[in-house]
Amino acid sequence: QIGRLSAALTQPCDPAAPGCDLTLVFSPAPGQPRTAQARLLRARKPQAGTAGLWWLMLLPEAGTGPALAQAGADLQRLLLDTFSDPVSVTDADGRISLANRAFLRANGRSEAEVIGHLPQDFLPLIEALHGAQLDARVRRTQSAITLEQTRQRPAGGLVPHSGVGTAGGWERLRTEKTPLFDDFGVVIGVVTRSHDVTEEVRARELAEMVFDQSSEAIVLT
Repeated sequence: QIGRLSAALTQPCDPAAPGCDLTLVFSPAPGQPRTAQARLLRARKPQAGTAGLWWLMLLPEAGTGPALAQAGADLQRLLLDTFSDPVSVTDADGRISLANRAFLRANGRSEAEVIGHLPQDFLPLIEALHGAQLDARVRRTQSAITLEQTRQRPAGGLVPHSGVGTAGGWERLRTEKTPLFDDFGVVIGVVTRSHDVTEEVRARELAEMVFDQSSEAIVLT
């Protein structure tokens, strides 16, 4: 499937053509394959010195009623779980409507404790209220924001794979919040993705300390 998708992206294509269609098969659980139509849409034509840009749209298999809804939910879950970073989606009321496994592990919570709940139901109040204010800003401005924030890792949260840090310790996160639009251009939620940059920040601070305390001249070229 990866080969067919790569071939579709690299094959010569008429700039006026709307895109190319493929059918991909996903397996959200053993013995439960789901098919989705992968449609490649040209977002930007290649120019001199600038590569072309394509959008990849995944549409669940055809179906009716609960079957279609379940297929869409399975596909969303599968795509979200491919991210190693915590990802969550809040609706217009501020409730968590989607969250990947990395988000659940990072916060030491189960899906039942998160989906359909407000962040203050499972996060420290100050952190939850700050997140709600940022979500409201994204919905109001309809623009994405990126920020770095320090927070205390939940006692039941996931410790980084490197082993640096402990459960309940402090961590530094780079968080991106992006508006989610419906087919009519109305903001219906906010997608939040947080990347742990604790080690990166520590390395930067250590380098600065070495430079500050060095008695010899250091020049970087």
